[in-house]
Amino acid sequence: MLKESTIKKVDFFLAQLANYMRTQSGDILIDHHTIMSRLETRGEIELYLAKMHFDTEKRFEDIVNGTTEEGRQEARRQKWGEWNILLKVDDKTQNLEIVVEKMRDDAPDYEWTITNLYMLDKVTLKTK
Repeated sequence: MLKESTIKKVDFFLAQLANYMRTQSGDILIDHHTIMSRLETRGEIELYLAKMHFDTEKRFEDIVNGTTEEGRQEARRQKWGEWNILLKVDDKTQNLEIVVEKMRDDAPDYEWTITNLYMLDKVTLKTK
């Protein structure tokens, strides 16, 4: 079971992502249950963020009718997000870690990651 403080951190982070988006930010709300369920049962979930759309690994698993890893590979193959974001929750400490990876050259710089993310436990920014 996720602690209330961890749930608040996830929700805060998702709100930051929604704020980054120009359209379709409601997709984050639509996928909220999937996000929280995966964090609860698997300890992690990969998200795909762009100014105009948002998705999770679940959608791509369904597309390829395969495993989580196959879904993640398909999302990368399609270069679906400007950003790939891995959310991870440590089962013992309940610390929230995000790993942000810029996936497309046309993605803006990390403008959404540097503001108000001080309350997350660990943020890793990857570059190609």
